[in-house]
Amino acid sequence: MEAPRGIEELPEALGFTETPDLRQLRDQVVEATTAGSEEFRELATRYHLLAIEVVNQYKGIDFAKAQIGLVVRMGLIWRDGGKAKYYLEDLRDALTCTRNEQLENTAVVLEAAIQDAEEDLQGKDALE
Repeated sequence: MEAPRGIEELPEALGFTETPDLRQLRDQVVEATTAGSEEFRELATRYHLLAIEVVNQYKGIDFAKAQIGLVVRMGLIWRDGGKAKYYLEDLRDALTCTRNEQLENTAVVLEAAIQDAEEDLQGKDALE
């Protein structure tokens, strides 16, 4: 796997490729999350269940990579919906899995994204 340049590219680089239905549902989750709608929980659950079907098509290390890609994608959904703490939590979970699978290039991308997210959160906390 070629090293992804950034966190946005990571899910697909790991083998987690959204179907058109998932992309549409992702947009709905982000919109509901941003709006503070209670519907976001149901939409996020539906997204996750459909995404697991994509991941389950893989075997071995490709399965593990796609799982990590899904965790990162879920984090990106939270970030885009304004839930920075959930984003950071998912990135940390993905980093743990990445280290367990010894995916060094992926770990570098995740570490950089985590550092950026932590700095953003600290900046927001300082403003409050």
